[in-house]
Amino acid sequence: MAVRISIVLPTLNAERYLAATLASLADETATLPAGAVEVLVVDGGSTDATEPIVRASGVPVRWISAPGLNQAAAINHGLDAGSGDICAWLNADDLLWPGALRAVLDVFDAEPGLDFVHGHAVAIDGRDRAFGPRRHVRSVRNWEHLLHEDVIVQPAAFWSRRLWNSTGPLRADLEYVFDYEFFLRVAACTRMRYIPVPLAAERLHADRKTSTGMIARVEELRQLLAEQSGTADRLGSFTAEVTATYLRAALDECRHRRFGAARNLLTQLPRRRREPFSAALRVACSLPAGERSFLRVLLWVNAASALRHGRRLRPGRAAAPPSLFLPTVSVGWASTLPVVTSGLWSSGTECSPSVVTEGPKRVVDLKRVAESAEAT
Repeated sequence: MAVRISIVLPTLNAERYLAATLASLADETATLPAGAVEVLVVDGGSTDATEPIVRASGVPVRWISAPGLNQAAAINHGLDAGSGDICAWLNADDLLWPGALRAVLDVFDAEPGLDFVHGHAVAIDGRDRAFGPRRHVRSVRNWEHLLHEDVIVQPAAFWSRRLWNSTGPLRADLEYVFDYEFFLRVAACTRMRYIPVPLAAERLHADRKTSTGMIARVEELRQLLAEQSGTADRLGSFTAEVTATYLRAALDECRHRRFGAARNLLTQLPRRRREPFSAALRVACSLPAGERSFLRVLLWVNAASALRHGRRLRPGRAAAPPSLFLPTVSVGWASTLPVVTSGLWSSGTECSPSVVTEGPKRVVDLKRVAESAEAT
């Protein structure tokens, strides 16, 4: 009997990147026998063009309307409704890498007792340009290793139906780290097979849930780590992300002259001696050349903007502070780093555009993204 893959797409007002996500799914299903891939779109009540985009995509999908469900509950609903032997979910802004499903099927066919597979991922931005490979991804040794260092990129993870039936569902009480919590449960009960090939493109942009969650996400993460490890101070590879998030929020409070709130945020910084600084240093050293030049250009541009703003100030006149936009970008050392950005991009082959424009839709050309990623 042929193995079948169930892929769930949770959506909620996802029109911005959904066409590219569905295009990557269409490319993958076209390389496999008919019926080998089951796509279930679970929509939480979209009011934009999400449904028309899905209907017009040409991808055979099962549309499930489930208004009011949060992301984890929507994924649970979709995976429980699916019938595939292999399970996965793909967020509406991420992409499958060319050949991903064939690679996954080959591994599961070669190892019938296998329950979990994950691989590499390439980070792309909101304009479909490649940052480069997610360099922190590697094999999971055991549960303790995964607790200390998150080395799995969610869209590049696939697991068996029997594992889902025994270990699922996702925790619907979590908004941000339900995927990491699920992977920890999996690591505690089975071997996690790693294959060193790209399986997905993870989109890193300012509007994604991980970026907009900020303090709420960090607090949920710290609570989960405390539950798992028994101590609130065990942050492992998340130290840089937690530190950067609190610093970013504190700077934003200072910008609005809420200095008391900024002081309270700074008291939440990790307390272990030298840890935030050493973590920040490891993050900076791990950045690919393209990202380093990107950060350098943006810092210079925003410094100039701040100077111009200061010159415009006059005694006795109130002025709004300069707006600072701090999205999250890919870094190599299993974390994210907020940077001051003005929407510019550095020149160079490392981050060359990889976009094909077709009318009002923007569809990523994954072949060009791959070439861009290999240049980093």
